[in-house]
Amino acid sequence: MRLFIAVLAALAAFAMLPLSSAAAQTSSALINEALDKPVELDLNDVLPAAIRAIVNKTSVPIQAEPAVWELLPWGEQTNITAQIKNQTLRQALTAITQKLGLTYSLGDEAVLIQPMPALRRLGRRSTVQELQTLDRLATEPMPKISGVGNVRAILTAIDLQLEQIKAPFAIEDRLDAETRGKVITLPRNATMMDGLEEIAKQTRGTWYPWAKTVVVLPKETQVRDMLSKSVTLRYNGADIGQVLEELRRKAGLTFEIEPGAIQRIPVEFRTVRVFWDNVTVQQALESLKGFAGIDYQVTDRGVSITNPTPAPNVPANLSDPVVAMVPLENGMTVFLRESQVPPELRGYIQHRLKRSVDELRQMAVAEKFPLTQPSTRPTTP
Repeated sequence: MRLFIAVLAALAAFAMLPLSSAAAQTSSALINEALDKPVELDLNDVLPAAIRAIVNKTSVPIQAEPAVWELLPWGEQTNITAQIKNQTLRQALTAITQKLGLTYSLGDEAVLIQPMPALRRLGRRSTVQELQTLDRLATEPMPKISGVGNVRAILTAIDLQLEQIKAPFAIEDRLDAETRGKVITLPRNATMMDGLEEIAKQTRGTWYPWAKTVVVLPKETQVRDMLSKSVTLRYNGADIGQVLEELRRKAGLTFEIEPGAIQRIPVEFRTVRVFWDNVTVQQALESLKGFAGIDYQVTDRGVSITNPTPAPNVPANLSDPVVAMVPLENGMTVFLRESQVPPELRGYIQHRLKRSVDELRQMAVAEKFPLTQPSTRPTTP
């Protein structure tokens, strides 16, 4: 299947033209000038081919986040049809990116294409219907609000207006009473999307399209939903900072790492060798927590990564050592620290440890390896 979008506008390209940092300001001005020039194109192809045609015609450097391809309904196979006449590239970018649930901004060296915040919060490949929902919300003006302009009044006004215009979707409110009572300031000439985004900016609530609904829910709940995304990753000697960055990108969240948290991990635990097969991002974080001693907490802003080591000169979790490695069915190995073991199992672990040490001693005797004794014995109390 392919996504068919027919508009009289231009399509932004996802190309990259390297430029020196010294010329960044000049490059930005030149790109800004090019965006206001009229373009004429006739496009009907898959997105990558349409992109190349736009780049060759306008010579405008444009970059896209990898998440763009991950969130479009058919990724790079998404089809685009556009007839471009008497339109500037800026007008074209606005129209086409909006149709695809994307947005753009002018960087120092290129036009930057990103998913709309609501599309990014969706956390999975979108459907055509969900892209149409975003487009409708971005074009419909914010209706008049009756009474106090709090979150409840805004959501009620949007929902009633959607019903009146017979939109194929509706508001699904999952917020708590405190957030619903928060008074919101809206900009002039706001659209429905503007109203929803102001809720995300000014309160602990957020939103995204989902099938035939617009889900409005607490930010912390949405973060936990994103952490439940499954990943398959293999690392054979990767730095833990690189691993955290990959997990952050896969989850589509913000990871706030405490200053010095990585540096306080003992050097031997900063290198990750693991194979995660279809595990959630949260399970991967739990694995790193047991292995490297870092900790994490879900917040309204994303995930906060900390290191509970009390002092920079003390090895991480010296007082809470790893006591067991537990292999899981999916191939992942979880490291258990002493504090994570239930009290009723600690005696059993000590018993198994003693038995293993005795077996090791027997192996040494069988191989006639000389076992040395301590030169002094401890004083008997």
